[in-house]
Amino acid sequence: MAKAGDKRRLEEQSKRLRLLRLAIIAVAMVHLLMRLGLRRGSAAKRHWVAFLVTAIVELVCYRTLAAMAAPRYGPAGELISGGADIQVGGGYYFDAIYIAMIAQLGSIFTGYFWLVLLAVPLYCLWQIWVLFLQPYLASSSQPEPIENEAQRKKREKFERQQRRTQHYR
Repeated sequence: MAKAGDKRRLEEQSKRLRLLRLAIIAVAMVHLLMRLGLRRGSAAKRHWVAFLVTAIVELVCYRTLAAMAAPRYGPAGELISGGADIQVGGGYYFDAIYIAMIAQLGSIFTGYFWLVLLAVPLYCLWQIWVLFLQPYLASSSQPEPIENEAQRKKREKFERQQRRTQHYR
């Protein structure tokens, strides 16, 4: 049996997915009407390929979000779970959809706006660098500090003092 929070989350997510679906359709329609109607001569094959790629990205991300938010019902038809919270787990999917919509709208005016789509792979490369490569390279390239005679004597004196204080405790 679902709690009131599950029912509320189901309603909120249904509303959010409905608005997102309408926004995706509206942006695609505006893009197609403007390109086919007003700027038909400026649309090259690469433009339509880019539009198709963004439409596929939007469709895949939307379907994934809808699958995450899908409620579970029991055998008697009662709501068991309101689905996963897409506000928490769907951040990158929303980002990909919004970037694709921005690219579609901006490309109405200039073909260079498709370069906005490069934000996704650049962000992925940045995360790979920050989370994996940089820590690995920084830790392996740190040479052992070279100790001169004065520093060695100071370290040994400190170690002797530490041993003496531990002995008296």
